[in-house]
Amino acid sequence: MMYNPITGRTNGITPNFFATMTIRPPKIVDRPHRHSSAAINYYFHGTGRSTVEGKVFQWKAGDLMLSAPGWAVHNHASYDDYVYELTVQDQPLRGLSILLVEDADDMREAMRVMLEELGARVVGAGNGEEALARLRPGETDVVLCDLRMPQMDGYEFVSLVRKDPARAHVPVVAVSGFASSESYRQSREAGFDGYVTKPFEYATLVASLQQAMATRQRTQEGPRALHSA
Repeated sequence: MMYNPITGRTNGITPNFFATMTIRPPKIVDRPHRHSSAAINYYFHGTGRSTVEGKVFQWKAGDLMLSAPGWAVHNHASYDDYVYELTVQDQPLRGLSILLVEDADDMREAMRVMLEELGARVVGAGNGEEALARLRPGETDVVLCDLRMPQMDGYEFVSLVRKDPARAHVPVVAVSGFASSESYRQSREAGFDGYVTKPFEYATLVASLQQAMATRQRTQEGPRALHSA
């Protein structure tokens, strides 16, 4: 049922049934959100609460709960300790709109098929210039962007996105064939919210997209929190 990064194998995972392990830091409160895929959580360690459609549910290690019924507004919060949780989702990217930026036609097609099998809606672009023309606020949930492309590479693309107030909030995940720490550092400094190396499996891709969206959400909420204080 789980993806094993050591063996590179998945046991029982399909695009319609997906499981991930998460470590949630203490005293983290998610922003209320909703998605069309249902999610069931099993908690191995820690305590916290989930608010689903305004109703609060307390949970602790050993609890199993339907924490995200399809399309119900919900959020989660951890208390004073780390939380280790198993999440099982039905099509974890269902309804997500992804702008896929990749100059190699065969790679772009393979990634498109993978993302659509996971439930996402995909718009393709062959370089950064095309991606800027197709990145529309309110229509794109997250961008998956290759770093090395002709005409306009991923670094220039993300730099221009971050300078545009209307689009700076959009999460962007870097795609690279290099797994070096230096490449990862450069991508984060350039403004990317996540980093995934090719080739990748379903579990790696989903985790990278979900983590990048959470990272961008926290980045956007930081200035607002300081302003309100």
